[in-house]
Amino acid sequence: MTYRMHSRQCPQCLAWLDAATAVEDGTPKPDPGDLTVCFRCGCLLRFGDEMNLRILRSGDLAMLHPEERSMLLALRARILGGAR
Repeated sequence: MTYRMHSRQCPQCLAWLDAATAVEDGTPKPDPGDLTVCFRCGCLLRFGDEMNLRILRSGDLAMLHPEERSMLLALRARILGGAR
């Protein structure tokens, strides 16, 4: 299921993002702190307190649970692989 949200720009490539889709069971509506991946450039992002998008730092990526990190990187690889 896809959730339509107010448009936000990817801080990396400036693409406008206006939807979120859950990769696991649950609601696709993002909350502050949730992770996402830009559909255009594959940038790893986190929703901030005001639901603005922030680039996920390498230290933050390292702190993720291994399964969560693996899933996020696999999704990024699929996005980047499809863009070629």
